[in-house]
Amino acid sequence: MIGQPAVPACVWFMVRPTETNAFYDPTTNSINIYPGYVTSLVYTEGMSDLDLLAGAGFSIGHEISHGFDYQGAQVDAYGTPNPVLDDADVDAFVLKCSTLALYYNKIEIMPGTMANGQNTITEAAADLCGMQAVLELAKKDENADYEALFAKLSNVWARVAPEAVLPNLLLDAHPLNNLRVNVNAQMFDPIYDKLGVTEGDAMYLAPNERINIWGPNA
Repeated sequence: MIGQPAVPACVWFMVRPTETNAFYDPTTNSINIYPGYVTSLVYTEGMSDLDLLAGAGFSIGHEISHGFDYQGAQVDAYGTPNPVLDDADVDAFVLKCSTLALYYNKIEIMPGTMANGQNTITEAAADLCGMQAVLELAKKDENADYEALFAKLSNVWARVAPEAVLPNLLLDAHPLNNLRVNVNAQMFDPIYDKLGVTEGDAMYLAPNERINIWGPNA
């Protein structure tokens, strides 16, 4: 749409081309990725499949799951108000999300300051789906280098910010960037089977404490 006349009804109206963001729009059942989001970490020509999964793949899996969260599940594929989940599905989803929120609440992000699970639960649940999608697709490659995959994910989400801006970051609906990798990685087997994380390691989480919202093991 760059260089074209602005259309007020378009979801990209009044957005800078350099905007670094992606989002799901339930009214049009669409995933929108702004040009500014597509950095060299997310996509370059000739990038390996695993690098694509770690960059664009994680985010696309995240956005797809928004089609079935609290807001997305209230409309059908055409953006018409028409709930697509029955009451039992909704109750199960809410319970899983509440469990994930409580887990985030236990994380001390700096001395005396804890993560806010209630504030970030919608995006945290979507991150969990993004990680799950990446790992499910990675299974198709028998020679997948999981150490490189997790390193790439870490690089994509790495950020440096002064301590003074932390109060503002805690108001964001998204978890802190380091948690978007670490919390989600520790919920799935590859971090243990492929990277050798064992009991006593900082990334270790007991099997009965691992949270899975989507799929047969949820």
